[in-house]
Amino acid sequence: MSKHMQRIAIASLLLFLSLAFSSVSLAQKPNKLEADWLDKDIKSIELIAKLMPLENQTIENIKAILGANTSGEEENLGFGAQRFSLSKGNGYTSFRVDAFILNGYIKYYQIGVGTSSDSWPLIRDYIVKAWRQNGGPEFEENEYGLAYQKTLDIGFQAYQKAVAAELGEVKAVDVPADLKDSYDELISPLNNSVVGFGACGYGGVVPQGKEAIDSLVKAKRVDLIENLLRGYNPGGRVYAALALLEMKKQGLRLSNDTPYLINKIRSLNIKIETCSGCIITYRTAKEILEAPEAL
Repeated sequence: MSKHMQRIAIASLLLFLSLAFSSVSLAQKPNKLEADWLDKDIKSIELIAKLMPLENQTIENIKAILGANTSGEEENLGFGAQRFSLSKGNGYTSFRVDAFILNGYIKYYQIGVGTSSDSWPLIRDYIVKAWRQNGGPEFEENEYGLAYQKTLDIGFQAYQKAVAAELGEVKAVDVPADLKDSYDELISPLNNSVVGFGACGYGGVVPQGKEAIDSLVKAKRVDLIENLLRGYNPGGRVYAALALLEMKKQGLRLSNDTPYLINKIRSLNIKIETCSGCIITYRTAKEILEAPEAL
């Protein structure tokens, strides 16, 4: 894995730990430990022995091991790649597995357990002990819990080559420090950005991808936005195409290959999550680019 991809993976792991577990609602500011809750958490960690090594499992096997009351999402990234995310709530904690799959094989995954920042200090020692007793690998930790990530052989490189064969190689660009997070959000194969232009969901949150593309547009970094068209994030490619088409309306002269790339993206049959208020739909790039006002 390149240094750039390593940095993205580490950032993704930290986000995995913080966002995935910060919404756990069963354990807000506990005054004392509930033994039955903690017992459920420890029993869930015993599943580590059955799950690992995760790369030898299928999605079906993982679901069966996690058992009932497991929620999940699966995404088709195109070019033979998929992502899936599975989460199982327990007592204080949520047990979570995220994976990147290429041509049917797991090539990258994150597995971890976490809770609220209020509960973690109270249960940490019990969780860490159970993790290690059940053969859990070395982990990263933050205020919400712990997690482990692994990249297998050349999984990302193979995916990147498949994308490059269709859209061309991502160019080497100078990304300033204040734009790195935005650029990485929109180009990383670990992401498939939700496309939306306003507050989404019941929480009324602007999608991260929208905030990221707005940062690049505000900085007038057309070179970075054009590079996203060749990137590995399906939603990121659509954000870039929409931004460039809008900039063209305002007088920007696009580089010679940009219209070709936008048309290639338009032809990809990959469903992308879109949001408009509380309404969530899945659309292709063509459908979004032809009617962005519908979002």
